[in-house]
Amino acid sequence: MAGNETVIAMLRPKPNMARLTVDPPHVQAAVDGPDGIGTIASYWTVVSLPATGTWNAPGKGGAQADIVLTAPQDGVPLTFISADNCHETVEELADKLEKYARSSRGR
Repeated sequence: MAGNETVIAMLRPKPNMARLTVDPPHVQAAVDGPDGIGTIASYWTVVSLPATGTWNAPGKGGAQADIVLTAPQDGVPLTFISADNCHETVEELADKLEKYARSSRGR
């Protein structure tokens, strides 16, 4: 669920301030935030990134991206996002980032 929650948070639009009559304290932070990135079609979750093999038949040693975002209209050509609930060690995260980089370099 962390991946889905992350996508929802990134898509969220700024609130329409004209529709609010009284600003609750938490609204100001949302108003100062950026617009959402991309559309729901800009996101894919649980994507195998092959370090070996092909996209259709990834081999061993590749990473599995929690979220892949492509939104060139918003200046984001390609981003890998790892949504973690603090259950991975620093070493596991570093290994995952190296696998992301290896996949981006074409192995």
